Amino acid sequence: MLQGRSPNIDVGGGVVRVPWWYRSILFSLATALIFHQRQYYLFTTGHLIRGSKSSSFRNHSLSSTVSLPSLTTSAPAGISTCNPKKTAAPSIKIGATSTFISTNTNPRMVLRPLVICGPSGVGKGTIIEQFMTLHGGAKYFGFTVSHTTRAPRPGEVHGIHYYFTNKEAMQADIDAGKFLEYAAVHGNLYGTSLDALYQVQNPQTSKFCLLDIDVQGVQSVKKAQEKLGLHQLHATFVFIAPPSLDVLRQRLIGRGTESTESIEKRSKNAIMEMEYGTTPGNFDYTIVNDTVDKAVEELKEIVQHVYGIDMTRST
Repeated sequence: MLQGRSPNIDVGGGVVRVPWWYRSILFSLATALIFHQRQYYLFTTGHLIRGSKSSSFRNHSLSSTVSLPSLTTSAPAGISTCNPKKTAAPSIKIGATSTFISTNTNPRMVLRPLVICGPSGVGKGTIIEQFMTLHGGAKYFGFTVSHTTRAPRPGEVHGIHYYFTNKEAMQADIDAGKFLEYAAVHGNLYGTSLDALYQVQNPQTSKFCLLDIDVQGVQSVKKAQEKLGLHQLHATFVFIAPPSLDVLRQRLIGRGTESTESIEKRSKNAIMEMEYGTTPGNFDYTIVNDTVDKAVEELKEIVQHVYGIDMTRST
């Protein structure tokens, strides 16, 4: 009966019967080999390279299961809310960076924010604005909505300008590890929650978060990254530096909006921020803002290298 499962193979002058169980072993080995070739991953120095060994592009894409508690972002009593119209997700290709991480109760993606930092007066805001509006950055990056414990100002809408909350609730969420970064400013708490990042980076938007924060915020993000691990949070840190501290001071004076006392305070803070920003290992990339156009081009090159986005097709 077993002979009926064994095909005849002509080997030149004789016939050899191949047992069915031998064929099953060969089939299993071939299947395993195909699967291995399709799922080739190389993990080295914190980066994941997907594809052939000859690939020269290093894609900072990591994947794992993320299970984090969710924040309640409903508005406190007396604060208005707004539900903006949903727009269709842009059709983009980001290589392997859009891998969706799924769990049974809380589907997540690996958070990969672009963190930009620089001293006051360095031109960071102008660089970001031009990158987002004039060079197509808004197609691939979005801003988070921060939390604050201060009262809303006239015209501010909960969930649009800020998530307005109280100190007790926000401090409890901070203690529970639900915030990426936070700071106390003039007696109020400000911060960026992990859920706020997921509101930007998700399979529907296909975008990454762009965080414009100070040195204190960068340090908080790094601590969160160490705690969560690169498989859950993998930020890219970019420091915008002035050509010199003298140039930075002249830019602050040139604003015409700063008092002498404010200029002195900001200049003193800039020295500490420059020391941290130029210390090896604190930032992945440094851009010297000689001119805005040059700085924006360098930021585009960084984005293209890290996120695999062809920014030349966005201009």
